Amino acid sequence: MKKLSVYWVVSNYPGAHNWQAGLFYRHLAEAVAAEGIALTVIAPVPRSVWPLTLLRRRWKQYAMAADEAYIGGVFVVRPRYLTLPRDSRRPTAARNVAAAIARRSMPAPDLVHGFGAFPISRAATLLAQQWNVPCMTTFIGSDVNNMRTDNEALFNEFLLTVSSSRQVYAVSKALASRVASLTGKTAEVMYMPAKSVEFSETERRRWRQQWAVPDDCFVLLFAGNISSAKGVMELSAALANLDNENLILIACGNQGDALSTLEQTRKTKYLGLLPHDQLKSCMSAADALVLPSHAEGIPGVIKEAGLMGLPVIATLVGGIPELLDDSNASLVDAGDVEALTKVIAWHLHNREEAREKAASLKESLTGKFDGGVIAKQLVAAYCEKKAEY
Repeated sequence: MKKLSVYWVVSNYPGAHNWQAGLFYRHLAEAVAAEGIALTVIAPVPRSVWPLTLLRRRWKQYAMAADEAYIGGVFVVRPRYLTLPRDSRRPTAARNVAAAIARRSMPAPDLVHGFGAFPISRAATLLAQQWNVPCMTTFIGSDVNNMRTDNEALFNEFLLTVSSSRQVYAVSKALASRVASLTGKTAEVMYMPAKSVEFSETERRRWRQQWAVPDDCFVLLFAGNISSAKGVMELSAALANLDNENLILIACGNQGDALSTLEQTRKTKYLGLLPHDQLKSCMSAADALVLPSHAEGIPGVIKEAGLMGLPVIATLVGGIPELLDDSNASLVDAGDVEALTKVIAWHLHNREEAREKAASLKESLTGKFDGGVIAKQLVAAYCEKKAEY
């Protein structure tokens, strides 16, 4: 029996140029492929031109990305499209992406699945129309949360993405509600998977020795873009308020607009963007994860920290309250430096109670983000939409 052929169109995907980018896509892609789907992941990248490769690390990574590769048994192609900074805000961006993919002359699949809003998922719907196959769309987070309705041309492209999709998913209930309020169309909730991460005492000791951190020192871990949107400014202010010699912040992630503020914060070590396996080791070495974001979908780092049993401090934004509450984590309003200062101080002085909350969180998350279960549901939807078309 011929395998169902499915093309994913995604904004990023792990590779030798950056093993961290779009890691949650890889977890799900490999589980879907294991269900017998002939899956090809299309991850378009901007064509990097000099001198952008010298000015920005991101553009250098684009230049290093392999045109195609098998990663974890999944075929990944990276068509290159011409773009300039801020081009993604122009309605023509989706057509540029779709044209770059079309130039590869790939055979028509049975179904196309786009992830994200604009321009990637709009490009996916354009290609599905060209190939005369059904299209599905999954919205991830900031793509919809930051959607500007005052840009009429761009908003119309978003509406066309939704109306052209046979099935619309969102990765959280909050995001599904946002999609419905913007478009009037119901989005089904489909969580992205997360792999369970086991705590390692060996890794804890190794990393703490490498950082020269005493056993009794409280290590706070931040993992994400070092940007104001991720709450790094508030986090730096909270740490300055505490000024506790027994507290250290370990930060890892892409450089962003708050890097200079972070680097000026006392008792902080910035490790840059780490491979996923090293990030998991960092979690073993930490005493709590902090993510004071202003907007989120459902962050993968919170899921992984929760499944490890690491205490979590986060903000009441996006889909985070679907996972966390006062019984299993410490929650504050985004932008509230005073509240963030207080909860960090509470974790510093109430470590056992924090670990009890973390145990409750681990219990509530176990099985909820199983990639195999989610993949089976998605494959069933693929077969159904193909049959209906």
